[in-house]
Amino acid sequence: MNTRTAVSLSVLAAALASGCGSGSDGAVRAGPNACLNFSAALAIKDRMDQAVNVFNSGEEIRFELAVTNRSNAPQKLFASSPCWPAVFEVADRLQQKVWGNADGIACAALVPTEPRTYAPLETVVYPVTWGQQRSDTAPPSPPVLVPPGQYSVTGTGGLIGVNDQGESIDCGTALRQSGAFTIR
Repeated sequence: MNTRTAVSLSVLAAALASGCGSGSDGAVRAGPNACLNFSAALAIKDRMDQAVNVFNSGEEIRFELAVTNRSNAPQKLFASSPCWPAVFEVADRLQQKVWGNADGIACAALVPTEPRTYAPLETVVYPVTWGQQRSDTAPPSPPVLVPPGQYSVTGTGGLIGVNDQGESIDCGTALRQSGAFTIR
C-alpha cells in the first residue's frame, strides 16, 4: 500500500467515525429491510450504447449502474467511494481484479459530508468507460491491455444509506450488481 492510499484510507475512516456515514453513536446499522427503498441495475454496453457481452480486444466498454429510489418519498444515500458515486471493478475468470475505476486515485479530501438525496422514484445512472487497460500499469509505462477471455464486472452504487431516524445503514450488498462479458 503506498503512502497516498494509506492517507486516503485514514482520512476516510476518520470521516466515517466522526459521523459522516454513521449513526449518532458512530455505529453503522443494517436491518433486513433497511435498503429496500433502493434498487440497482447494471448494464454493459459497447461504444454505440448497445447492450452486449462480447467485445473486440481494445474496444471501449461502457458500464452503467442505475440506482433507483423505489419509494414515494425522498431517500438519502452516500456515495460508494470518496471519488466516485459508483465503483466498478473488473475481474478475470480466476476472479483476480484487473481494473477498477477508483484505482490509484487519492481523493479522500473529497469525502462527501452530505448524502445525495434521491427524489421519489428517481433513477440516477452512473456511467464509466473502460479501455480494457490493466490498473496495475503505472505511468510512465504505456497501458497494458487485458488479454482476451472471460471477465466479470461488479458495480456498487452507494454503500451507506440514511434512514428516517438519521441513522446510517449499510446498503453495499443491496446495491451491488455483477455481469459477465467476453473479450475476443
